[in-house]
Amino acid sequence: MGFQLNSHLPLPSYTLNHKYDVVDCSKEAIDKFGQIENIIDIVEEGSINKLNAWVRPDFQKMSIEINMINREGKMELVTLYAAWQSNNIVHAIILEQEEQISEISTSLSLLRKRLNETNIELLQEKEKLETLIEDNDRLSAPVIRLTPQFVMIPLFGILTESKMNHLHQKVLFDLYEESPEHVLFDFTAVGDIEDEGLQSLEVLLQSISLMGMKIYFVSINQTISRKLHSLSFQKWDVQFISSVHAAMKNLLKK
Repeated sequence: MGFQLNSHLPLPSYTLNHKYDVVDCSKEAIDKFGQIENIIDIVEEGSINKLNAWVRPDFQKMSIEINMINREGKMELVTLYAAWQSNNIVHAIILEQEEQISEISTSLSLLRKRLNETNIELLQEKEKLETLIEDNDRLSAPVIRLTPQFVMIPLFGILTESKMNHLHQKVLFDLYEESPEHVLFDFTAVGDIEDEGLQSLEVLLQSISLMGMKIYFVSINQTISRKLHSLSFQKWDVQFISSVHAAMKNLLKK
């Protein structure tokens, strides 16, 4: 039977009836597979049953991988996309696996480029966040003078090694400037203390003790108390006060 030339698609494409007779096709289909009367003519024998089983009106839109024979007589693995216009007409597009792989590679390259750009943006945001954390650590634990003899150092959040290292130099400098006799560490706003932060705290206590100042821990909760248990408080002569209110009452007595 005769057929019309479908020039709308830049891919091998066919319009078939329910018997797979060619009603119309694209120029690319002729270039690739030659002029045929029925698409079965170019389907490899082992793929014919698969074509018959899947390309039918029951499956209105579907895709299958089959082997087809090109006009040079070579077998090629392709993906056939089929969409039924009616029970008697189906439109089929054939895409070579090599073309699919090329498209996938292109998509992966674009995705990789976007990921690289995203990674750079994330790295920049990470650097900004680290700077903010460092600034926050430096601004934490201000030395607050309560009386000529007493200062209070409020601690905040999770006491990490990084935070304690930032505090160490700042606190010692401020204590040197203030020269108090008593130093109160307020743990009211402390959520937790990491093991490395605990070690850094011990170094800070040692430095303050060597400066001849008396050390107090105020408002220690159970979680922090368990963590502090490993420190040698007797060595640094640390005293505990239950709350800031109790600490202030003790101050008034001195």
